[in-house]
Amino acid sequence: MGTIIRRNERSWAIVIISEIKVMLNGLGLKIKSAGGESTLSVNKKSMFPDVLLYEDEAQTKILQGWELKMPDVLITDEALIADATRKAKALGLNSFVIWNFTYGKLYIQNKQGFFEEAKVWDGTSHIKSREDVTTYKAEWLPIIKEIVMTVNEYLVNGRIVTSSIVNTISDGLMTELIQRNKELVAENIMIESSKNMQMERRLKVWWNAFHEEYDKDENNMYSAYAKSVLLNWTNRVMFANAIKKYHNCAYAIKDIDYTTSPNDGNNIIEHIVEQGDFYNVFKPLEFNEVIPEDTWIDIVDYNQFLIENNIEKIEQGVLQDILEKTVNTAKREIRGQYATPYRLADILCQITVQDWNKDCADLCAGTGTIAKAIINNKAQRIHRADKAFMTTWMSDKYAYPLQIANIAVTDIHALNIPINMFTTDIFEVETGDKIKIKNPIDGSDIEEIIPQFGTIVSNLPFVEYNKVADDEQEYIAQWREKITNSTGIKFTRKTDLYNYIPFKLYELLVSDE
Repeated sequence: MGTIIRRNERSWAIVIISEIKVMLNGLGLKIKSAGGESTLSVNKKSMFPDVLLYEDEAQTKILQGWELKMPDVLITDEALIADATRKAKALGLNSFVIWNFTYGKLYIQNKQGFFEEAKVWDGTSHIKSREDVTTYKAEWLPIIKEIVMTVNEYLVNGRIVTSSIVNTISDGLMTELIQRNKELVAENIMIESSKNMQMERRLKVWWNAFHEEYDKDENNMYSAYAKSVLLNWTNRVMFANAIKKYHNCAYAIKDIDYTTSPNDGNNIIEHIVEQGDFYNVFKPLEFNEVIPEDTWIDIVDYNQFLIENNIEKIEQGVLQDILEKTVNTAKREIRGQYATPYRLADILCQITVQDWNKDCADLCAGTGTIAKAIINNKAQRIHRADKAFMTTWMSDKYAYPLQIANIAVTDIHALNIPINMFTTDIFEVETGDKIKIKNPIDGSDIEEIIPQFGTIVSNLPFVEYNKVADDEQEYIAQWREKITNSTGIKFTRKTDLYNYIPFKLYELLVSDE
């Protein structure tokens, strides 16, 4: 991946940001700061506005974005207006400014959701060329101050509102990044797999396991996998930025910049894992480096946006909201139609668990909703966060949903407590087996022994008999015979997978005394 060179247009954006910061000093406006320098790139249309206005010095409350062009782009250019509109919507903003040094325009969203022109500045209509921008700098800078003062008036009277950083980070930007890059990544993966039969076979194995979860959304293997790749990157970048105040090793995420490649990004994140765990969140999805340069720039933009907006300075409760809403977005994008609603998970736990002090598990954890309900119920009753986590176990056959599960159960107040999470086929889980997890404090290995469980709570996967994976057919045959011999119940070859699982889970429970 090549270095992004900041050129003339971008240089003027930096000048405008600097000038706005200077003019804000001592004015006591609702607008407190300006930014946007770290996401200025010229290789493609950026995900972010060229200039961002903030309600706080820490730059965690976004008020408005500005889109800047040189005079050779008309202020009425449809692509310019559409791009500014798209960015405002992704950031959850109800206004934007476009500026081409000849004219400036303020747009505000109306009650119908459309952005309409609210104010025009034409005091520099004599500026016609790029050269004029330099020549008449002393004339257009006062117009910039005029725009800032006018925007502030609209903010004070409530016509322009601040966006929620929670929704911006965990929903708007993630969704925008996925939607604008999905087909680019899908095409890249298809091209690369045509050169690599091993890659194609691995993708087909994945698609065979997960295609039903995309029936209502994606019917193309490459598009579906592209979504997973993009989610893998956005989740890892967001999580590292969110926890770095509490796990300083995660500050290394700042090294993912415009000089790096996807492979470099994976290595940087691996270094974070070595020092502080969260392996299930940070584990790279296979082939996640097979993305085009434009997509990588978007991922870097997203990372730099999180860094510039100092999300580690946001209060703990808000950070927790960001984590929870990120999980909701991930479920909606990838596994939405099969995710267990939290209220149902909570009810399942309360009608199933008798003793909250005993070890409890969800061994078909998926995206972690039931495990989260177990931990929350334990914490409410035994009043010890460490014990709640230490006596909760979760596993899944596939690693990729465990990324979402790990984020789902993460508690900002309990980041130093190890999580009993592992990747194993449910038919291979055995009491007494050893698993390795990481110490989140220093990244050292911890060896845990799978106990007998007081309770197992799961929303069992529904897999029809004729769609059971080849690697589980042997388990099914063994359990069919075992169930017949021990109970007299005769399952046929047309019995669906979930019928066998309770018999396996039963042998993992504490024996009745």
